[in-house]
Amino acid sequence: SFSKDRTIEISRQYTSRVFQHEWQGYAAQKQEAVDYAQRQWVLILDADERVTPELKKEITEKITLTPELQTLNSQNPPIPPLVKGGKGRFSDEARWLACNALDVLNSAETYDNLKDAIRDKSIIVGTTRRKGRRRGVITPAEQGVKGIFNIGRNNKVAILFGREDRGLFNEEVEECGFLITIPTGKEQPSLNLAQAVLIVAYELSKAE
Repeated sequence: SFSKDRTIEISRQYTSRVFQHEWQGYAAQKQEAVDYAQRQWVLILDADERVTPELKKEITEKITLTPELQTLNSQNPPIPPLVKGGKGRFSDEARWLACNALDVLNSAETYDNLKDAIRDKSIIVGTTRRKGRRRGVITPAEQGVKGIFNIGRNNKVAILFGREDRGLFNEEVEECGFLITIPTGKEQPSLNLAQAVLIVAYELSKAE
């Protein structure tokens, strides 16, 4: 954010990929940085923070011992599975939360990867709160859902929701024909997954 300290100078000692952006608030500024990321994991440090030798050791051990984190060392990290297991395999907690909607839960299909999940779909619609330059045109949910409803009259449409903590990866966004977003406040732009699904489902019900 064009600070007057030595952040830029120090950063360029380690990489040529250094970006600056006018200050736009903590959440938006960090999201701007995340949109530049090329991997699935991001380490964010403020100017007054340091990676101590102990922290460096802990991070290195985590990467070495945790298969999911080893993608940090891969040029083309794989897209993690959406859901593991076969049809109807859900935890007791999921069944408890389903309450009187067990029929809906039991009819849900699970897949090992995204390609299988969307194989027979004509249009994939992604959901996102990020509005980075790489994501193209993003439509507000209320307007976008009307388009989904019209397209769905004669086509199979999938609505793709991201992870609770990181949303959709860039590779998954590339599978989408277009993106929709739920307008939220700048101070807390993210919704949890259940809230996002509920709002999109509600907008779909209005479009009928």
